[in-house]
Amino acid sequence: MAAAPKGAGEARGEAEDVELIRAIGGRLPAGPGEVARARQAAEAALAELVRRYGRRLRAYVRRWVPDAGTAEDVLQDVWLAVWQGAAGFRGDGPAAGWLFRIAHRKALDAGRRRRPESPLDELPEEPNWHSLAGAATAAGDPERRLLGRERVRRLVEAVRRLPPEQRATLQLVLVERLPLEEVARVMGCPEGTVKSRLRRARLRLAAELEEGEP
Repeated sequence: MAAAPKGAGEARGEAEDVELIRAIGGRLPAGPGEVARARQAAEAALAELVRRYGRRLRAYVRRWVPDAGTAEDVLQDVWLAVWQGAAGFRGDGPAAGWLFRIAHRKALDAGRRRRPESPLDELPEEPNWHSLAGAATAAGDPERRLLGRERVRRLVEAVRRLPPEQRATLQLVLVERLPLEEVARVMGCPEGTVKSRLRRARLRLAAELEEGEP
């Protein structure tokens, strides 16, 4: 089951994101007298993009780079790549997808260099676990009972035990609500692989939550 369709407010927010990226990419206009003003506008647009996506991208990077210090370095690389690459943004997909593709690439590069002793259990607070819990139990819990604090805690622990690619898929589909096609582009895999990872993750979460029910 894919994420629910987005409303008008979310679509408007996506359009604003696209304009922010274009503002960053347009920081060097032809007129020399406008360069300073354009750069100032670009820096303001980048700051707004960081405000909107900073926490979300940090959570995504930590799926792949558990070490907090390394993850912060990766995040800085991500925003540098956004600044340098915004002029090449074509707008043929969601702005969020473009940002997460950059984050995915940088995180994987850092993950390959990660020291084996980096702690695997130091994960940040996960975003919007109530929405993940509802989606995870949709297939395995027909009664859809109200989620309590203990159940959410167990869900967080269950998600942390998932393989990184399944955790990342859950965030992109259920929290970021990207289309499956865009998730496949972010993760550099076929759409069928995304569906398979999502299905396996949901089944595993539903099973683990069911085991803990009184």
